Amino acid sequence: MDIANEFATHFEKVSHSYHDDVGYNDFLCKRNDCIMNDLQSSYECIDSLNVELIDKCARKLKTGKACGPDDLDAEHLLYAHPVLIMHFQILFKLIFRHRFVPNSFGIGVIVPLVKDKSGNISDINNYRGITLSSVISKLFEIVLLSICNDALETDPLLFGFKDKTGTADAMFMPNSTIKHFTDRGSSVYVSSLDIRKAFDRVDDDDDDDELIITKYTSLYLRLECL
Repeated sequence: MDIANEFATHFEKVSHSYHDDVGYNDFLCKRNDCIMNDLQSSYECIDSLNVELIDKCARKLKTGKACGPDDLDAEHLLYAHPVLIMHFQILFKLIFRHRFVPNSFGIGVIVPLVKDKSGNISDINNYRGITLSSVISKLFEIVLLSICNDALETDPLLFGFKDKTGTADAMFMPNSTIKHFTDRGSSVYVSSLDIRKAFDRVDDDDDDDELIITKYTSLYLRLECL
């Protein structure tokens, strides 16, 4: 129990908030303006929520994964009666229309994983947490991303958390550059920056303004304001 409480205290510090009333009020004004000026995009998203899309997204769920707090996994959804997809369609349309996400979507089980197995496994800073969340919330996220995919552009130099890219692609660039110069007898000097802490802490207030960038702004902001 003491170990569990120690991890709970440690991971509680990962997400933190600051309270800037002026900045937050400015964001609320921007959000309300976007919602009022871009209502059509929300209606288009709701209309695009059909059973074919949801069924296609359900098949993208990864199988063989641990259950979340609802004790359901992807297999429960994949091998359920097809009528379940129709119920998801009703649920997701209600979420979009009424701007309400079930509280269970925000509940998860945090499991600590060792970062560096060759390091000190007794050091709590050598652990990162992964969250086991509701499989229905995962399906909703996939559906949401599928609807808004054409508006979500990322930098071509971003390799993580993107389909069909990974660390191998990121390493190919510096390796090729180093090889190019060393093959020609030149010296290569590399400087590195340890940004581990940047990935260990998430400020849940810093991303507000970033929401006001896509043509699906009103949909995102409606879900964000819960």
